[in-house]
Amino acid sequence: MAANMDIPAWIAFFIGLYALAGGAGELRVNGLYLDILSELEHSPALRFVTGVVCLSLGAAIYLSNPWNLDDPLAMVVTIMGGLIAAEGGALIAVGDRFMALARRIVGVKGEFWAWVSTALGAVLVMIALSRIA
Repeated sequence: MAANMDIPAWIAFFIGLYALAGGAGELRVNGLYLDILSELEHSPALRFVTGVVCLSLGAAIYLSNPWNLDDPLAMVVTIMGGLIAAEGGALIAVGDRFMALARRIVGVKGEFWAWVSTALGAVLVMIALSRIA
């Protein structure tokens, strides 16, 4: 079944939906990103579990997506999978420092990052749908 599917497009579609939902959540509840970061900062177990999930999903994306130099979306999705896996590894290995960096990046600009997330999510979904349909 996977041989007949556009795997990079489907992965981009679901990552785009995730980004849209995350952006919409922050836009709906201002300060959501900071609350999430605060919970992750104060719970090493939650950081570890989140790191394991990110590492697993990133590795699955990286390994299942074909690397094709003629397909820019396939390359972007593979790189995103690698970055997600690296994020998971960072959360496991140096989670406290990673959270401090994340807090500095998000700062009080949660709404800005929400719009960035929403825009990137919309772009990924549109690109994916243009290839799937």
